[in-house]
Amino acid sequence: MSVPQAIVVVIFASTY
Repeated sequence: MSVPQAIVVVIFASTY
């Protein structure tokens, strides 16, 4: 996994 799951969650939260 290149990007940590934490970063993905933050990005997902930003799109909301």
